[in-house]
Amino acid sequence: MKGVEFLRRLEAKGIVPRVLSFRSKENLYREGEPGITLFVLLQGKVTLTIHTPDGGELGLAVLGPGDVFGELALTTGERYVTAHALTDVDVAVVRADETKALARDDPELLDDLLSLVDERLRRAVAVASEILTASLSVRMARHLLALANPEPASGDLEVLITQEELATLVGATREAVNRELRRLARRGWLRLGRRRIVLLRPDELARFTELVRRRDPPVDRVPGGSDQIRA
Repeated sequence: MKGVEFLRRLEAKGIVPRVLSFRSKENLYREGEPGITLFVLLQGKVTLTIHTPDGGELGLAVLGPGDVFGELALTTGERYVTAHALTDVDVAVVRADETKALARDDPELLDDLLSLVDERLRRAVAVASEILTASLSVRMARHLLALANPEPASGDLEVLITQEELATLVGATREAVNRELRRLARRGWLRLGRRRIVLLRPDELARFTELVRRRDPPVDRVPGGSDQIRA
């Protein structure tokens, strides 16, 4: 379900959303908190993460403008994930109870909300599948390409992210991510900065992920828990 369409439908029913802003690195909400609102991302990027039994975090999704999230507030009233601002973000916020009340009398809206929950589940399954089958290099390349935006002044294609945040998204340790980033930097595909990664050869990163997908090689596991791709 697209966020703009969702908001228009609610506004037509008399529900006016609040617009809130969050700074980069802020949490919009945390896992375990009460969930009483739905969010529509208007600007920026947000990650959804979940805590793992070993005390770490695992990224479930990277959201962009138009995405609707916080949908489990409609059913459980509890946050099962943490929503984290990767950049400065603006969101439209509506109460879950008001939305649920409307859906009881609007079958089309109800179908849209059920589709939203289904899509989130599918994304989570896809993330788990990728972690089990794709190498760390491939997972990193895919996320870097998805997160990159042109820098207004220089035009550099950059990703504003810490290595800890990237490690959470790809399901690896910071040390493993650092090794893979340095490997890609030595190839001349990217340049590392403070909280900033500049993609110098996004075409090569994209070609690399496509070639690996076609070959579908086994993942090489190495001591220490990191994984690499033969290339």
